[in-house]
Amino acid sequence: MQSIDQEVRRRIQSNPRLLYQTTPKVSSNYWAVFDGSKQSFIHGKREYMRREIASLTKMMTAYTIIELCKQYKLKLAHIRIEICSVAANIRGTSAKLRKGDVLSAEQLMYGMMLPSGNDAAFALAKYFGKLLFDRKGYGEKDIQRIRSYQFNYHPYYVKYFLKQMNDNAVALKMTSSNFDSPHGLMNIQNQSTAYDMARLASKAMGSPTFRKVVGTKNYVCHPFRRQEMAKKPRQNSEMEPRTIQINDWDNGEGEKQPVSLIE
Repeated sequence: MQSIDQEVRRRIQSNPRLLYQTTPKVSSNYWAVFDGSKQSFIHGKREYMRREIASLTKMMTAYTIIELCKQYKLKLAHIRIEICSVAANIRGTSAKLRKGDVLSAEQLMYGMMLPSGNDAAFALAKYFGKLLFDRKGYGEKDIQRIRSYQFNYHPYYVKYFLKQMNDNAVALKMTSSNFDSPHGLMNIQNQSTAYDMARLASKAMGSPTFRKVVGTKNYVCHPFRRQEMAKKPRQNSEMEPRTIQINDWDNGEGEKQPVSLIE
């Protein structure tokens, strides 16, 4: 804290007008400020109180995918994922995906982080959950051992991805977090704190891939059908490429939603 006070004094001495600036008002009841360069906590309010974190969950989903690609030497742009009916029909914020769409994992990352697509998050979690199930050689005992409150159904493979999310939380010392969803949609078991999520955001922003995705304002996506895979984009008017914009936060009922902050 002493070093922070010294920094404040230094800035005021170099620019006295800072003394007359009003303090920014924070309306949230739970928030935390982290120094990204030093990975250190600065200040907060009720920062250790656990609560459901909704779409902030997607930060850990994205971080986990990036780490898995590093571990298994995969490239997001080279992975093709077909959208299943479960993903296409998930309610809430959406990337407007349709059953049978085939997109790269990179495209789905944008679909998850820009419009906060629950559909894209589920599709990614299912794919990488299956990848983990195969790569780690999980057997019948593991199917029973690894459990999820909301995604325990084995054929989804999502619960294996959730386990990896929680393993990453432990590695990042997010001691008050439990991830039970890849998208954060209404799940009382999916909880964290402002402190833990600020720590995660600080760590995730150290990834060039993460920074590139969340720093993008507009992204044009060209989905493929199964038979087209990596050949050509859709041709007829019903299958034209769709634009995903960072300010298109829709709750599925035509209402725009504000962007979630680290609160």
